[in-house]
Amino acid sequence: ASTDDPTDKSSDGDGEVNRLLAKTLVCTIWMTSLCYADNPVTRVGQVAPDFTLTDPAGQTLSLRDLEKTPVMVVAFLGCECPLVTNLYATRLENISRQYAQAGLRVVAINSNIQDGIDDMRSFIDKQQITYPLLKDLDGRVAEAFGATRT
Repeated sequence: ASTDDPTDKSSDGDGEVNRLLAKTLVCTIWMTSLCYADNPVTRVGQVAPDFTLTDPAGQTLSLRDLEKTPVMVVAFLGCECPLVTNLYATRLENISRQYAQAGLRVVAINSNIQDGIDDMRSFIDKQQITYPLLKDLDGRVAEAFGATRT
């Protein structure tokens, strides 16, 4: 019998797929940190810079609100990027749902000047994401994390 537990050690395919996905996520985060090795705040395992941002519904979320979260993925997403709209947003949603019981939390931040609140609302609806998408109006959070637009 398969379970949704990512730590499932059973010999069925689901357990193996979950372990492979977890390894892929860790490897991707690690490789991303190597790309920004000159910026210490982007390195995996270090304390992330604090932030307090608001989502399109007006809800405020702070990194302090998430300090008890065992594993957190902070992703910088733009509403117009084809990679985000076609791949990353949905993949992050799948990861968020699949590993929620294991304590993983996804938080997305939009620092793009051209993306307004209405754009973000449309993006959330179209992509059917349930994780928070927060607006970094002045780009300070992106700068603190060392995020760059690609």
